Amino acid sequence: MPFGYYNIADVMMSWEQMGVFDYVLPFLLVFAIVYGILSTTNFLGREKSVSVIVSVVVALLTLR
Repeated sequence: MPFGYYNIADVMMSWEQMGVFDYVLPFLLVFAIVYGILSTTNFLGREKSVSVIVSVVVALLTLR
């Protein structure tokens, strides 16, 4: 296999072995949904950093 040539099946298999589909994608999905809700409703005010922190914590807790 020459350098720089990747088969999509090999990439997907390596991602599966690394846990991308079990941990990373669900984390990103929950983070995006919670952050979108918090930023749209301005529930915590206009501070984006607070919304990011809360979204990260909720996303991590859902993976647990």
